[in-house]
Amino acid sequence: MTVRTILFLALVAAINSLLNGKQTTTAGKQCYNCGYRKNPNGELEALPDLAECNDFATPDDITTTCSNDGDCCASLEEYFITIDETTGENSTVIIGRHGCETDLSHIGEQTVLCSEHTDQCVNIEHASLPNHQDNNVTVSDIEICFCSGDRCNADDPIPPEPTSGDTTTTPSADTTKAGKQCYNCGYRQLPSGEQEALPDLAFCDDFATPEDITTTCSNDGDCCASLEEYFITIDETTGENSTV
Repeated sequence: MTVRTILFLALVAAINSLLNGKQTTTAGKQCYNCGYRKNPNGELEALPDLAECNDFATPDDITTTCSNDGDCCASLEEYFITIDETTGENSTVIIGRHGCETDLSHIGEQTVLCSEHTDQCVNIEHASLPNHQDNNVTVSDIEICFCSGDRCNADDPIPPEPTSGDTTTTPSADTTKAGKQCYNCGYRQLPSGEQEALPDLAFCDDFATPEDITTTCSNDGDCCASLEEYFITIDETTGENSTV
């Protein structure tokens, strides 16, 4: 078994022990329910037994209905520092999870509630971080964000700023008052199934790292929206139809 495989299994065990709620499917809000592992080289891969967060534009396969009617939607990121036994160098692996509040709010011995942090993000104090040091893996930071709408948890928490000695649980600034944060991108899907960018618009290709495809709505009353248009083209030579 390779060192990389051992580290991956250790990270999966850690995330499962932190998120010890059961998956929910019966009543309540509609929330995105998916996850990913971001390797030090920036590549993303799926977590075991969980849909991968790779396409929020077509969300049917990554949506769940919360069983707790009072749940908010939530997203969580954990930062794991791994140490290479050969070189002694550190690298950071990020585990991301999106789901219902009940599934994500139990972090080690601590429970963080949406009712206390509605439409906010919370950095977990360092003293409360779980201790997972097996196989040279250490939890360095955890942040969880809550939102009160349906399918509002597409965004990942913003990575925490480095701190020196500050170990308090501090809510992030509420950025919802100046208009909603929405994805602002597009694509053209060819008859072959391949996708390409539209002119003068960001390409909807990476919702796990959304900084480059997010905008703040200027109208405070705006909702987020998505639209698909279907164009039938006729080949003048063959007379065959195709859909773009």
